[in-house]
Amino acid sequence: MRLVVLGFLMGLAASCSSGTRNLAADGVDSYDVAVARFRLANTISASCGKGKGSAVPGQFIVSDDYGTEAVQACGLIATTVEAPAFRAKFQSELCGKRTDCDAQFNEMFVARLIERYVLADWRAINLHCKAYPMECNSFSALEGWSRESHNKNVARIANQRSEEIARQREAAILDEERQQAASLVSAARAALATYLRMRYPAAVAPDVINR
Repeated sequence: MRLVVLGFLMGLAASCSSGTRNLAADGVDSYDVAVARFRLANTISASCGKGKGSAVPGQFIVSDDYGTEAVQACGLIATTVEAPAFRAKFQSELCGKRTDCDAQFNEMFVARLIERYVLADWRAINLHCKAYPMECNSFSALEGWSRESHNKNVARIANQRSEEIARQREAAILDEERQQAASLVSAARAALATYLRMRYPAAVAPDVINR
């Protein structure tokens, strides 16, 4: 009798599990796409040589291995402001005949860095440049540290979000498995009760069935 009951319950379990909902295919992956797009859109490339062109100067369209696309900023501010033509225009339009325009020019450059590299850790950059001034003795060097700090924080935020999504996905799967297990136990008890009533109609007490 034990083998008959076991075989009956195993068959019941197989039929119940065939309707399992696939959480991975139930819209969860859209969050992964959002994280990938955040990473692509906020990372800043030093060069615009890769990716598809954009109608906006200083931007291009990049994609990852999964086909996610985003518009990404590219190129360096230092390259623009250090160009002789830019310096000459700045001098003529903002300084006139003054020759002490360096402070204003430097403030302009730093303001552009802050505006562009919004996730950079400026306190850490300032500390590093004070400790190692020779590593920050040019506009391009200072922008290099700014871009690196910004991109690291973009990656950190994206990784944290990915880990959070993974935890949520795992919790959802565990909850689904608990619900399935509870359903199987309930179905098994009902099946066992039906079997025992049919096999031993006069001998089965309710408390035995519900154990």
